[in-house]
Amino acid sequence: MELSHRKPEFVEISEMCKQEIRTLLEVPDDYTVMLNQGGATLQYTAVLKNLMGLKPQKKAMYLTTGLWSLQCITEAKKHFAPGNCIEVATSAPSGYNKLPDSSTWNIDPEASYLHVCVNETVNGFEIGEDNFPWHLFPKDMPVVGDMSSNIATRKINWNRFSVIYCGAQKNMGPSGCSIIIVKKSLLGHMQKDTPIMCDW
Repeated sequence: MELSHRKPEFVEISEMCKQEIRTLLEVPDDYTVMLNQGGATLQYTAVLKNLMGLKPQKKAMYLTTGLWSLQCITEAKKHFAPGNCIEVATSAPSGYNKLPDSSTWNIDPEASYLHVCVNETVNGFEIGEDNFPWHLFPKDMPVVGDMSSNIATRKINWNRFSVIYCGAQKNMGPSGCSIIIVKKSLLGHMQKDTPIMCDW
């Protein structure tokens, strides 16, 4: 705890930790592994500030499947122009237990990314390979996954996700720490007003 973050001993600990995460989660070489403060909640803002400008329309889609994704889209709406933060669908009518018919989803191909909470602990809904209409979204659209509650409990299909993040406290580390894994090609697109703690 008393080591300077610039001392070689700490740098070695940090790099070793990131390498162990990469090994455990089988992270491909074209992704970078980051550790940050602020838990998953800080990443609500980091995600949109780093990715909203991937397309000139500055739109994004959010799927609401429970408490955590509802909290995330509520935060996101503070930063987007009216109408540009798109709720692609909500499972609220089912008590957050079942996705609505995908034919009713509001999918916008002009969106810069799609955000999903992969596992909603409060209502117990988890997105997997078989219960989500992956085929409805453009193949080149980055999918962002909040995996705070199920990180390291199952194999990640890296063909599905361009960004994953999590609060480390449930499965991987101490409270307040977050793990962010981002495709390297998505770095460097942040908005000019991105807070320094949110700049990937």
